[in-house]
Order: sequence, then structure tokens, then C-alpha cells
Amino acid sequence: MNAAARGSYFGAHDLPDLIRQYQSDAPVDEVDANGRTPLFRAQSVLEARFLVLVGVDPEHRDHTGAPAQYHTGPEVGRYLVHGPKASYFGAHHKMLWSLNRLAEADPNERDELGRTPIFYAQTPEEVTFLVEAGADPGATDPTGASPLFTVPGGCGVVEELVHTHRLDPNGRDHAGNTVLHTTQDVELLKDVLASGATPILVNRVGQNPIEYRESHGGGASSETTSNRLPNNRGPNAPGPKPGGGGGNGRAASGDEGLILGILRGIFGAFAEILGARSQRR
Repeated sequence: MNAAARGSYFGAHDLPDLIRQYQSDAPVDEVDANGRTPLFRAQSVLEARFLVLVGVDPEHRDHTGAPAQYHTGPEVGRYLVHGPKASYFGAHHKMLWSLNRLAEADPNERDELGRTPIFYAQTPEEVTFLVEAGADPGATDPTGASPLFTVPGGCGVVEELVHTHRLDPNGRDHAGNTVLHTTQDVELLKDVLASGATPILVNRVGQNPIEYRESHGGGASSETTSNRLPNNRGPNAPGPKPGGGGGNGRAASGDEGLILGILRGIFGAFAEILGARSQRR
């Protein structure tokens, strides 16, 4: 490709544009009149990581002897100061996956929450790529939660993790909570139910998902037996807030109401089945 047709990373501040420049053979050693590389103008950590991955020198200094972190925002500066490295975190694009793999990024790296990149996978293809790169699909975070507690619903990721990589849809965190106890994502709730999650399991304080949510303000509290199955009794002590076992925080009241409605309907069906079985005995 001739020089006139080559792209430039200067002025490219979003991922699609950066990828276009990469595909147009933009030079990684390009500098401006001040001797500064495109990394000096990086506006996000993702942009800085991309530039480093494609070969822009993070140690380069301008004509005054200043490094790039002297001219970037604080987040980019911290990334550069603490040692730029390849990372799958935030890399939700095939181009970034490939570049990170070439740079030998650690697929089991932990973030500040103790989670690996697979906890944030957004597509089945991303799960597949990470596993092929060496990611452990059965990793757990410090709360004991698996990736099923944090991935988004409605996009096929749950099905990929459960049916291809054998994650247990009834897996528990250290408090004994399942995804049904803690998730605030309606689509995730539907996905784990469709993949075999059981709504009658209780946590370490004896609460099934409905009781757990009600005890934390998710619905009208009830001491009736409508939300309990035979031999499912236990202390009704409070546990971690919903979302604490790897979840995403409190849901909007409308979502919480919908989640409770779904759980109550399925719980009722389970109760009828178990009741019919008891009568036959």
C-alpha cells in the first residue's frame, strides 16, 4: 500500500475508526510536529490499549522529553504509568480478541471484583474465543459466584455456558444463593430457568428465591406457606442484598415485580407437581 493511501491513528477516537485505520495500514511510528504519537491523544483506556496492541510505543517521549501520560486524561495516564499490557477486559470485538491473543493476554486475569473476562462475555462467540484462549468457564469470584451470575441474558451466553461448557444453572455462591436469588436481569432469569434452574432451592438461611427477594424489599412479605415446599423450612434471617452474589445491584421496581411474578408462577407449578406426587404415595 502506498504512503498516500495509508491511514492515520491521529484523530481516530472510537473503536470502529481505530480498526479502519489498522486495516488501512496506518503507521504505528507516526509522530506530529511535537514529536508525539497518537497515544498522546488517547481519550480512553480502550483506545490506548488498542494503540499499544497494534505497536505504538508506550515509552515514546516527545521533543520535550515528556511521555504520553503527561498529556492524557487521568484514567489513560494510570494505565500507562502502571504498565500497559494486553487485556481481554472490555475487548468485545473480534479484532480486539485476536490482537490480545497475539499479545498473549491472560484470559484468566482478575479485575478489582475478582472476576475474569468471561464474567463479562456478551456473545456466545466471545465465550468460545475466551475458552479457546485458555479461560476457565467454571471460574468463580470471591463471593463464589460463577459467570452465570453476571453475564447478560437474552443473547445466548447462558446457553453456551450451560450446554457447551457444563456450568450448573443451579450453582450457588458462598451464601448458598443461586442466580434466581440474586439476578436483576429479567432475561437472565428466563435463560437460566430455560436451562434447568430450579426455583425451589434454598440458600444457607433457608430462603428460596421468592423469600429472599421479599426479605430484601422485593415484594410484600408473607409468612404463609405459599412460597415454601415441604421440608423447605429454615430461619428467615436476612442475607446479602439481591445482586450481592455476583449480581448487578438493585433492579427497578418494575423489573423486580416481573421477576417475582415469574418465580411465583413457576414455584406454584413445582408445588402442584410435588403435591400430586405426595398424594400418590
